[in-house]
Amino acid sequence: MFGLGLSSKISILTLTAPILLVAGVDFYRRLQQGAPFADAAEHTLVRLLTVFGLAALTFRLVQPIAFAGPSFWNWSLNPQWQSDLLDQGKILVGDVDLPWLQQWVGRSVWFVLSNLVVWGLGIPLGLAALVGLGLACYELMRARNMAHLLPVAYVVLTFAYHTSTLVKFMRYFLPIYPFLALLGLSIGALRGINTWDFPTYTTLAGAGLAFTAYARRGRFDLALIWQVIWRMAVVLLVGQILFLPFHQAYASALKGGFKAWRALSDGAVLRL
Repeated sequence: MFGLGLSSKISILTLTAPILLVAGVDFYRRLQQGAPFADAAEHTLVRLLTVFGLAALTFRLVQPIAFAGPSFWNWSLNPQWQSDLLDQGKILVGDVDLPWLQQWVGRSVWFVLSNLVVWGLGIPLGLAALVGLGLACYELMRARNMAHLLPVAYVVLTFAYHTSTLVKFMRYFLPIYPFLALLGLSIGALRGINTWDFPTYTTLAGAGLAFTAYARRGRFDLALIWQVIWRMAVVLLVGQILFLPFHQAYASALKGGFKAWRALSDGAVLRL
């Protein structure tokens, strides 16, 4: 899933920090339980190499344009892809002056937070998410409840990173929505405001449901497949229902783009 996320948005690299953090906590716990240092270090390194190795392989398969190619075994990076990535980085930090970037000048962290709560999650769910995040931080620091470590670390780090850049589109914060809100709401939002990421994150949601079901059942069979299918159907249905007013009143970026293209093909004049 880490590799799929990187293939969709390179900024998913922020997930590296929570992964390393959890690996470090696991390493510390093993030492506290009396495991030899070499055994604990080997166990941690094997896990980390597995995670990052599978992520690299997935990225190589799903994002071939990032590599020079043409052979699969040529893992050297594509110079044009690197150049495009650097150009995007300059846009994010404000080194490039473009008209549509000026809307972000002087925007504080409170603008981003209010945007997320009021327009992203909605006021009731947004406030509930903030309260839940606060309680998770409290339990993590005072009660040492490590179950909250990964989601809290990822949400805080990702929010801090995107808030520190000049460009603060709401879609940049969508990867943390599943940790702040219902999974169905996040998937529904993606379909409406970030259509091109909808297939990727829908796949990630399905993979997460499949992994959870397998971890509970301990085997892969037809019952597990059926369980994942109906749960994924519920997720998509909830996302559709929650964003039904949007779909009735507006067009998604993909659908709206196709409509505009057809209109221009028929000789219409597009006015902005």
